Amino acid sequence: MSEIKAKCKDYSECSLNSLSNTKVFDIKLLLSIILILLSFQEVYAVACSSKPNWSNGSIYNGGNEVSHGSWIYRACYWSNGRNPNSNSGSWPCGPHGKPWARKEVCTSASAPSVTTSNSSGNTSTTAYFNGNVTNDNSATVTSRGFKWGTTSNPTTNINVGSGTGTFSTNQTGLTPGQTYYFKAWATNSQGTTNGTVQSVVTNGPPVVGYSVDNVIPAAQVSQSASGDGVITINFKVSDLQSNNVTLNTFEYSVNGGSNFNAPTNGDNSAALSTNWDDNGSSWSTAASLGAATAHSFTFNTNHADVSGMNGVSQSDIQIRFTANDGS
Repeated sequence: MSEIKAKCKDYSECSLNSLSNTKVFDIKLLLSIILILLSFQEVYAVACSSKPNWSNGSIYNGGNEVSHGSWIYRACYWSNGRNPNSNSGSWPCGPHGKPWARKEVCTSASAPSVTTSNSSGNTSTTAYFNGNVTNDNSATVTSRGFKWGTTSNPTTNINVGSGTGTFSTNQTGLTPGQTYYFKAWATNSQGTTNGTVQSVVTNGPPVVGYSVDNVIPAAQVSQSASGDGVITINFKVSDLQSNNVTLNTFEYSVNGGSNFNAPTNGDNSAALSTNWDDNGSSWSTAASLGAATAHSFTFNTNHADVSGMNGVSQSDIQIRFTANDGS
């Protein structure tokens, strides 16, 4: 090194020559390059909301980080009231001597806003899932869809395109009367947002009875006091969706239920009271028999459309019919 120093007039102008004299390194230039590289360290876009906003009245100590404008700043030392926008230097702290260092560029973008909408248009084996991406929050929504299943934490995934606005899909081949859960989700560069969990019950078949499913007790079947053979049948219908129903496929048995027959002219027989099938429009239901309204219609056992009733014990006479909610 004594030989090298002898060639230097001034330290700032000193150059270090290799023995071959083929490479020359300017110390000032090298230091400048190092500082430039350091200034780019950790500069990448993050959400501005990931750090608290800078406040003019707050005290900051070295290492504290805040967001202000489009930057994340780190305090280099204690400061108060020193706006980072005009009192900062490049990252890292130290070389510039200012109270703040610009650490990272940040963006106001955030994960998208999404809601899960009520299900609609369901049948006994199909359920429709509806969602809405209400805001992309300044970052394009690249994918969206639903999670669904039979538990309140659905995990089966369905992708339904991209972008904002309403979207929907349907699942087929489901079990009638089963509860299914679903939630909408959407993803952009800032993350994924899940909507609230909604539930839907696929349409189950309506059930006729009175207090017990599929049973109309003898107490709810009464015979006319005039002896004209007209019996009144009281019934209720339960339906999970409380849809109104129509009645059909009326049949009677004269041997305790071993065999059933439809009256002549079937459901259009005059042996049945007018509008027995739909009460003029439809019969009301409820989600349970206990909550359902009692209805009634009559059946004339002495009508010409009915045969085999003569000499039959009332206890051997049975009737049956079905209810249809259109699903």
